[in-house]
Amino acid sequence: MGSSERRARHKEELRQRILEAAREIIMREGFEALTMRKIAERVEYSPAAIYLHFRDRDEIAKQLSREGFAELFRALEPAAAVEDPVERLRRIAWEYIRFGMENPETYRLIFMEYKYLAVVFGGDSKERDDPTSRAAFDLLVRTAAELSLQVDATPQQIAETLWAAVHGIVSLKLTCPVFPMSTAQELESIMTSALLRGLTGSGQTRTSADSD
Repeated sequence: MGSSERRARHKEELRQRILEAAREIIMREGFEALTMRKIAERVEYSPAAIYLHFRDRDEIAKQLSREGFAELFRALEPAAAVEDPVERLRRIAWEYIRFGMENPETYRLIFMEYKYLAVVFGGDSKERDDPTSRAAFDLLVRTAAELSLQVDATPQQIAETLWAAVHGIVSLKLTCPVFPMSTAQELESIMTSALLRGLTGSGQTRTSADSD
């Protein structure tokens, strides 16, 4: 291995160490506690060395958020394979909620603290065109386009409505686990049944066991 290859590998290894250190700080202390100095202390480099890899903590948060969105989409992939769009929408809703409940710090970062979603849908063209960050939403839009709707709404509006609903369930459970008193799974089942009934005239009530 030549010297240039060794330097490139070292640079990438340090970059990953920086991201991992930032992730640990966020998970333990929250996004507001993240500083370049804290990251430098964890990786045992000077703050100046960290700035050679990332402009500021926002750039680090953006990269962690991109990775978080990629994790979310991977969690939704089994649901994406369901042929029936009605059942696919149900599965997407539950897998989304499951992801949020099982990965609370990642979820808080991308939706509740750093709010990367606002960057993806309202940021500059580079962020808006990031296919990794938009993949989960685009899956919802494609699924909604396959439904036989009985309401005057576009697939994007249906996707936005479902996303708002599942986000509401996850955020409530993460910020106040005892409210509502129903489980996240029960809330998702009721919500998707009611939404699908209103949108398509179908949507049978599903038991909690059907989501497993």
